[in-house]
Amino acid sequence: MSDWISKTPYSNGVLKNKLHIHDAAELEKKENELSARNALFLLQKKPQIKDINDLKKIHQFLFGELYDWAGKYRPGNFSKNGYQFFDFTRFDFAEKDINICYISIPKQRPYLLKTMLNY
Repeated sequence: MSDWISKTPYSNGVLKNKLHIHDAAELEKKENELSARNALFLLQKKPQIKDINDLKKIHQFLFGELYDWAGKYRPGNFSKNGYQFFDFTRFDFAEKDINICYISIPKQRPYLLKTMLNY
């Protein structure tokens, strides 16, 4: 376990957060509540997404009320509730691929956005 990941959860395994919630169920509820509210706001505003940096801004907007690391790349691998997130060593490659795809195929942007979020 790298240094950053050992500092990420509280001793009971719950992710450290700005609201200092130590209960996993309570944090999950609050994360769902805040991110859903923020997602609804974004959907109403219809932000222009030009590249991966815009997606990072969206991530920060969705989760920034709870987590200091929202909108930033992880310096290591991470899993949550049995789900292994994208390998951090691949971020540079993914960023280049996503930006190339997003810029070069404007007509397919809605499909690409869905694909990028599942990358």
